[in-house]
Amino acid sequence: MPAPDNFLRRIVGDYFRFAVNFFRTASVYRKKYTSQKAGNHTPSLVVFFVDGAMIHGGLGDRLKGIISAYAVCKAKSLPFRICFDHPFMLQDYLVPNRYDWITKPDERIVFSKKCAKIINVHNYPQSNALFRIPSSSSIQYHVYGNMNILERINERFATHFQWADLFDELFRPSALLAESIREHIARIGGDYVTLHFRFQQLLGDFCDPDGETLPLSRREWLIRQCLDYVAEQQKLIPSQILVLSDSHSFIKRVEEQAMEKVHTLPGNVVHMDYAGSGDGLLPAHLKTFLDFFMLRHAIKAVTVVADRMRISEFPLYAALSAGIPHETVHLV
Repeated sequence: MPAPDNFLRRIVGDYFRFAVNFFRTASVYRKKYTSQKAGNHTPSLVVFFVDGAMIHGGLGDRLKGIISAYAVCKAKSLPFRICFDHPFMLQDYLVPNRYDWITKPDERIVFSKKCAKIINVHNYPQSNALFRIPSSSSIQYHVYGNMNILERINERFATHFQWADLFDELFRPSALLAESIREHIARIGGDYVTLHFRFQQLLGDFCDPDGETLPLSRREWLIRQCLDYVAEQQKLIPSQILVLSDSHSFIKRVEEQAMEKVHTLPGNVVHMDYAGSGDGLLPAHLKTFLDFFMLRHAIKAVTVVADRMRISEFPLYAALSAGIPHETVHLV
């Protein structure tokens, strides 16, 4: 049984998150939706939105929400569409594979409170609203979310959905992304293990408003600790090694070491919620998708965590989407 103080903290936290999401949803209704009836619209349509109207999180968070909403629609035989245009068009990097999630020419998405309802799945209690979408309805359901609730979905609907299967049904790389993946897999030239390091703002070179920045001496200590781990794995792992990180300064230090069979990828990554849009950012967004798919093509994905580093779910969900092994290593 949880300690009383932990139970109270969890209740307060759930209430706070519920209140925040309630006001976020109200804000979207106020900014985007009319109180007038919209006229002709496509009923029973479930549309997942990534439009900048809310904080969406990084690529992993967005994919968690998409896969979860799609699984519910698949379980209930509901039409599912994705409207992802912030801060780029999703089709620039991912295109439909076996399920076509692009809105059809004869489908009409409407922003009317009388013809559409927002479902904001940013905490577990709110996922119940997703479960309650009827199999046939006169209105549309517009979904926002960043949670993986696939286990709950399987329990609720007695299904056996797997992340990798759902991902492959929805997505394949665009021509631009596929070419970049082929190029870098060929350059590595064999099986590889990925080592992923998420520093956020610790090294002062990644925009994350919620992150702290370490003093210079502490940054060097952290970088050295992580470099030593890469060098250690270079001796232990027989395959090639691909080092990925949100810190371009750390990647530069890895490259300076010139370790045999240790590889990196060119370019800098950005946080999708804070980077903005525009043609100048297309290479940075491409890099995020390239990192994700290079993780998917690895024989194993490893998340490496050291002092004050947060555990990144980015490599975990890349691994889940491909059905490859994943491990989290804590450096001491």
